[in-house]
This record gives sequence, C-alpha cells and structure tokens, in this order.
Amino acid sequence: QHPYTWGLLKSIPRLDGPRDEELVPIAGRPPSLIRPPSGCHFHPRCPYVRDRHRRVDPALEPVPGDAGHEVACLLEPAVRTQIWQGLRAGQAPAELSRLAEPSRGPRSAAAAPPVQQGGGA
Repeated sequence: QHPYTWGLLKSIPRLDGPRDEELVPIAGRPPSLIRPPSGCHFHPRCPYVRDRHRRVDPALEPVPGDAGHEVACLLEPAVRTQIWQGLRAGQAPAELSRLAEPSRGPRSAAAAPPVQQGGGA
C-alpha cells in the first residue's frame, strides 16, 4: 500500500507475467541512508508527492481492511486504493498522479495539521 513499493513492483519482471511486459523505471536515485531527505524519505522519487510529504515523516499505521499490514504514507487510504487500482489496470503513474492532488482526495491535505510524526518509511 505504499507508492514506492508499487513502483518497485512495476519496475521488475514478474515470473507469472508476459515475457514482453514493459517495465516502468523509477526516476531518480534511491534515498540516502546516511542523510535521508526531510519528510517522507521517498518523496524525491514519488509521482504522487504533495508539499506535505517534504515536511512530515509519516507514521506507520494499519492498512484499513488489510489486517496485519501497515503503511507509512500521507496519502489518504481512499486515494491510495484508487491509485493502486489504476496501476493494476495498466495505467502509468504519471496518469494517476492527478488523484494525489489535494482537491481530488476525500479530504484535503491542507486540512491536516502539519505536525511532525515519527515512524519508518
């Protein structure tokens, strides 16, 4: 349920997929482990980044409806679900980035308080 994980899954060949499947590269470089970027460590490479991602380190939270799984992502669960469904249907990340715009989500990212949270990436 994390956009960076989706990117990784779309960038490697699947054993059960077609041999000629087009892989989608992830732009940029992996985040530094020595000097990670502020906010979400994956925001420099995320096509769904919002301003808030550059400031707030997301806390690890349970994935709604998916017992035993957790995610550290500032995108609302409904937005993540829409993006994931689009990716599974073959849409490119660039096509789906509009879904992450604050005005399109179920609640605006501007409405959420800009508090620093602890947690992993």
